[in-house]
Amino acid sequence: MRTSIIALVGRTTLAALLVTATPSFAQEAEEETTSEFTVSGNATVASDYRFRGVSFSDGDIAIQGGIDINHSSGFYVGVWGSSQDEGQNTIGVDDGTGAITNIDSGDLGNVEIDIYGGWSGEVGGGLNLDVGLLYFYFPDATQSVFNTAPGGVGGAPILIPGATDTPSDFFEPYVTLSKTFGPLEANVGVNYAWSQSALSDNDSIYIHGGISTGIPTTPITLNANIGYTDGSLDVSGSGSYVDWLIGAEYAVTSNLTFGVAYTDTDAPSINDSTDSAIVFTLGVSF
Repeated sequence: MRTSIIALVGRTTLAALLVTATPSFAQEAEEETTSEFTVSGNATVASDYRFRGVSFSDGDIAIQGGIDINHSSGFYVGVWGSSQDEGQNTIGVDDGTGAITNIDSGDLGNVEIDIYGGWSGEVGGGLNLDVGLLYFYFPDATQSVFNTAPGGVGGAPILIPGATDTPSDFFEPYVTLSKTFGPLEANVGVNYAWSQSALSDNDSIYIHGGISTGIPTTPITLNANIGYTDGSLDVSGSGSYVDWLIGAEYAVTSNLTFGVAYTDTDAPSINDSTDSAIVFTLGVSF
């Protein structure tokens, strides 16, 4: 699930909808008709939107938020969104005279929306399972198609911008296992995106793990994560890369949290993209 730093569950009941009923009837309804659904939400301001170690906001501030609907059976659905600014991607093309011209090849736009659903619950021995399907949607993305044509220097083909209908959205199933060991909570998981048009008809896998622990008698939680990407979502140019994060969260109140984290990758360093960064977040849950 995609959430901000902290996500506390807010319960809704049918009795809450009966505020105009008599006190005795409303009290009976609250006791007898407690909803099996819970709704939670979150909103975050982040100094940089980093996803798997890569900046999706060009090093700038991002506004994020989401809503989850959970059923007592463990099934859930949700939506999460973030502002972003990946900038215009360009490609150098032969203009037919041998000169290279940079032409916009599109970008992922200014908004990312993730829609997801799945099941989460204990499967025995204190082991928790979270399995679901995540859909990445970029509503204002532009992706150009380039066609080849003869006529370049020496008869080499040149690229001509074509239609802008290449999809940018894609699906990614995921599964995560987590367990508590004394003061530590550990998790390991895998996300797999099968071959899709937005991924250049290639697949991609992301394997990740993390640990977190609270400092006794304080509102501080420490966490660390590491991930490995292989396939079409690689940003290193070598086919795979590793990202990691070390951070801390401070619970200002029961639903307001301040966070700071150091994140980096082993991909070639690109300023405001794959370079190391310290990210600050301020998140509220409701």
